[in-house]
Amino acid sequence: MQSFFLSSEAETEKLAARLAAHITPPLTLLLSGDLGAGKTFFVRSLLRALGWTGSVPSPTFTLRQDYETPRGLLVHVDAYRLKTADEAYALDLPPAFEEALVCIEWPEKLEGHAPAAHLHLTFSHNGEGRQVVLNPSGRAAETLLAALL
Repeated sequence: MQSFFLSSEAETEKLAARLAAHITPPLTLLLSGDLGAGKTFFVRSLLRALGWTGSVPSPTFTLRQDYETPRGLLVHVDAYRLKTADEAYALDLPPAFEEALVCIEWPEKLEGHAPAAHLHLTFSHNGEGRQVVLNPSGRAAETLLAALL
């Protein structure tokens, strides 16, 4: 587990770029935190760091957005609006877990539909900035976190 204080959006962009430099799909990032804690901004920053130049709408209403970046497929999921965990089946995530970088906001709504191996990022407000705690589960996530240190 590792914690980072992000004093600004620029610091969030730097952390996303550092992660992007070492990410190798398939990998799942679980993003937890209150509304406005920086989850969607982090995914947008990660997409930019992976070479995506198009728009990045929040998947709040579509639930899933796919982006074919120069470094591979990124699947961005916002599970906030799911009423039951069974609705996750409609998102067709299992194939993405096998081939893509999958970023899931509000993963607790999936109740076990996310892979056991993942990197869990928990965002929280901390004064004028944000605190993010990275907790790896599985070899790929542990290797990624070690590369950041």
